[in-house]
Amino acid sequence: MHAQPNTTLPADTVALLSFKASLADAGAALPAWGDGTDPCGAAWTGVICVCSQIRSIAVTACIDDALTAPYTRVRALDLGSITTGAQPLQGSISAGLGGLSELVLLDLSQNKLTGTVPQELSQLTRLQWLALGGNALSGAPPAFLGALPDLKGARLGGNQLAGPLPEDWCANNATYSVNGNANLCGIVPTCLEARGIVGPDAIAGTFLIPTANMSLDSGGLCDASPPQCDPIIGCWVAVPPFTSVRLITFNFTGFTDADSGPLSYQWGIGSAPGLADVLPLMAYDGTEVAHNMTSLTLMDGLSYYVTVVATNRAGPRLSFNVSSQNFIVDTSPPLPAAVYNTDEWQQQATTSGVRHLGASWDNFTDPQSNISGYYVQFWSQGADQPGAASGSGNGSSGSGSGVAGVDPDVLVVAPNATQLIKYPVRTMNDSVQYFATVTAVNRAGLNTSVSGLPIKVDTTSGMTLHAGTMALITVLVSLACLAIGAGLAILVTRARMHQQRRRDKERVMTSKQIQSLMDALMSTADDYQGPPAGGSFTTRPARGGRRSTYEQLKESEEFAFVVTDIESSTELSQQDPIAFQQMQEIHDSIMREGIAKHGGYEIITEGDSFTIAFTTVHAASSFCLGVQYRLLETSWPRRVLRLRSCRPVSRGDSNTRVLIFQGPRVRMGLHWARRGTVVHRLHHITRHRIFAGPGMQHAQDIGEAAHGGQVLISHEAWEELSKNMSAGSWPVVQLLGLFHPPMHRGMRPLTSRVHAIQ
Repeated sequence: MHAQPNTTLPADTVALLSFKASLADAGAALPAWGDGTDPCGAAWTGVICVCSQIRSIAVTACIDDALTAPYTRVRALDLGSITTGAQPLQGSISAGLGGLSELVLLDLSQNKLTGTVPQELSQLTRLQWLALGGNALSGAPPAFLGALPDLKGARLGGNQLAGPLPEDWCANNATYSVNGNANLCGIVPTCLEARGIVGPDAIAGTFLIPTANMSLDSGGLCDASPPQCDPIIGCWVAVPPFTSVRLITFNFTGFTDADSGPLSYQWGIGSAPGLADVLPLMAYDGTEVAHNMTSLTLMDGLSYYVTVVATNRAGPRLSFNVSSQNFIVDTSPPLPAAVYNTDEWQQQATTSGVRHLGASWDNFTDPQSNISGYYVQFWSQGADQPGAASGSGNGSSGSGSGVAGVDPDVLVVAPNATQLIKYPVRTMNDSVQYFATVTAVNRAGLNTSVSGLPIKVDTTSGMTLHAGTMALITVLVSLACLAIGAGLAILVTRARMHQQRRRDKERVMTSKQIQSLMDALMSTADDYQGPPAGGSFTTRPARGGRRSTYEQLKESEEFAFVVTDIESSTELSQQDPIAFQQMQEIHDSIMREGIAKHGGYEIITEGDSFTIAFTTVHAASSFCLGVQYRLLETSWPRRVLRLRSCRPVSRGDSNTRVLIFQGPRVRMGLHWARRGTVVHRLHHITRHRIFAGPGMQHAQDIGEAAHGGQVLISHEAWEELSKNMSAGSWPVVQLLGLFHPPMHRGMRPLTSRVHAIQ
């Protein structure tokens, strides 16, 4: 039995009622939608069943049902703001609307609908126009719209959609408008922009990036996480503890963001961490700033903070900030002190020295930020010009043309050094007065300059030759002939004395080496009694009740291994075997002194290579640093320093030259072997402890990867060392990169890649 002609298809009625059920207070917004009435026959609000009644829009291929058809189909659902008036719809879009299979227009715009666009709307295969703008819909843009073959346009603007536009929209020729969705991000698919179906107005108010303009000034990439700190060294802002009101300098560690980098940075000054209430945030490109604060007034004696903000290129932008330790403003320069025109804290009118000028001064003081250093300049002026006057300020007082007509050198003196200086001069003029200017600089960068009294060179003192002097010269000339004959005897005597001194030095060196060896042996033997009759060993308590190094090693399951050797030792031994032997004896002595001092255990020595075990990373770090400094400070024989890899190396100019290498270049590798990566036992014959395992092998690999004069530490050692840097002698560390340990037969490396840190 058929239904009455021109009644609505029951499935369409069910779909409409399911949509009504998903709304809040639908009775007030859709009062005509009632059970028992026919949507098409009773003219439900917004329900259109006749194609000609669809409001003016380009709808094609819409054919009304014949009057003799058993059912009438719903062709359009027009519930935009024009239809609902002052009563906007609230709720969500029901998945049941997917049952309106003959729908060509769906307009729910300018309401208060929330939630996502249901996937079931993909069943509307005849849909030509979709209008959902002006709601609060969320989620990703519905990708299934690209699969609707008849779709001509979709208006989705003014919602809360998030993420990139789907490539699936390229499958049909519809136009899309997504403006006003502030969380849309990423690059617009090329196919959409190439066809012109997503124009600038259609993506306004979003972070979408047009392919025609890849600038990220207004767009952004899809990234849900803010910038991150470096996983190894973290985040910090370094600021000097004091500054003046004119200048502030700082630097910071860079942030990372793999998804939407590179980053942009801003910085500002605040009265507390995280604030920029004193100097608003300003942008810059580098990681080091020296800012002249001409328009900013900082209060003397108050504390301030520098905050750095890193922002990624996500859409919307995400930021992360880190602040410095507090710094204090010091507006007062150092207090002046007396400056003397000699190097003996005395004032003199003349000097008889013709090869150097001297200056000395009392300590300048600064009650707030202390003195960071001194600068000294020597000047000259004509004898008829007035002398230099003393004073204080931010520049040098007094003026001159420079010593001997040359621009004056600037000599730097540390604040805790002796406050005097001698300045060598090639020639000096007795018609010129000379004076020195001493500039003291405090930790805030402010300075005070004071000039000493002028001094004149007296070149006539002692120049008059009397008769007695002439007679003496005559005698000296007569004796010159005898001096030539005595020259050979002097040379022979000096040669013999030189040989004797060398033999004495070798005996002293041998004595020191024997003493060092005995110290190293006693550090272990003093606490070891040897094995009893049963074959096991015992130890007696160390002096003062402390456990001995040997006892700690015996009972420990975790060790710090240090592996060292001399770089290019084979080449050095071939260049000069005697010099190499001298060098190795001194090297071994220094190594064993360090082992005894820091409580190490000498596992094995092969040639110039040492393998040492420590119970803590901090003792191992102190050993490495101490040995490197001893190697640098040792007075090596000249024959050793003539070896190619042992020659002294300095850096800096003539005034700031610093010695950085001298003698053999010893490379060192430090690794912290955790429980389970190393085993040890007592050798039944030698009674010496032997170690084995991946942890031991990894320490050897780290040592072989190092260069001469370099101390490489593994990531495990760095994690343990960073817990207490002071106990490890405050080493300065630097992350070098990833290190790939080599494969060894029968033993897998601890990991395929490790961080190498020096």
